[in-house]
Amino acid sequence: MLGCAACAGLILTALSWPAVCQSKSGEAREIGFVLHMDGAWLANGKPIAGVGAGLAAKSVISLSPATDFRSGQKYKLDIVLLDSRPIALDCASFETCRTRLPYTLPDSLVARSSVLERLHQAVQHLLFGEPERYISAISRGAGAPQQIKEGVLLLDRGRLAIGAWFQGVEPGAYTLALVNIGRENQSTANPAPLTFEWRGDRAATVDGKDLAPGLYEARLLPARSVLNQPVSQDAWVLVAAAGAYEKDAAAYGECTASSANWKQIDPPEVETFLRACLDQVAAPVPADGTAR
Repeated sequence: MLGCAACAGLILTALSWPAVCQSKSGEAREIGFVLHMDGAWLANGKPIAGVGAGLAAKSVISLSPATDFRSGQKYKLDIVLLDSRPIALDCASFETCRTRLPYTLPDSLVARSSVLERLHQAVQHLLFGEPERYISAISRGAGAPQQIKEGVLLLDRGRLAIGAWFQGVEPGAYTLALVNIGRENQSTANPAPLTFEWRGDRAATVDGKDLAPGLYEARLLPARSVLNQPVSQDAWVLVAAAGAYEKDAAAYGECTASSANWKQIDPPEVETFLRACLDQVAAPVPADGTAR
């Protein structure tokens, strides 16, 4: 008699796959990509490489037949289609997996948008090339709360606009430490920490005369604390000069609008997507993933 794990494997892998849509060149046409993966997952019976892996239209998604449900682990796969539809697959037992898997991806996109598709394809290539770069070191719900989030900030005539970005922060004295994380020629030296009094003004700016445009990881600290403990989880920000701000903010706005309704996707995975978006806005890659 087959054991539980073996039975699950026979059911979850499925032996006959539906036909996969093909491009004019005869290659399977990718319809989406993996944003997050826990466990060993398969597409049409073949292992999925990991975060950023492309998935073809009508692919049949299943768990590996070697999956051991006795561990109590929850197996999860988050997929983003190129038209921004999210697909969240998860199960933690043979019984739940049997009812949810295998899952067949759609054969086409619902709302075709070349701009949105190119954006998602570029983000996919960034995630696949260096997934660990975009994953937050601190999981949501642990440590400091999330008072500052990913965003685009205006740097104009030596002043950094923080008012709108800081709306989730309690009034007080703070130090903002910015670490440059730009790629290749986008990288510059780290600026000196910025210390200021925050009073809740949406039009507030701080002295940024020594700050250069670029992509930064931001850490917010209390100005008068010797413990050096952040009051918020870290966030990525793109500092944009006046001439580039509107374009960069609009491009990033496509990302926030795209992910605004991903209720099935956990916040850390949404943040992973938004960080890759900011990296794409800061130093664009073509949709096919070739060099910048």
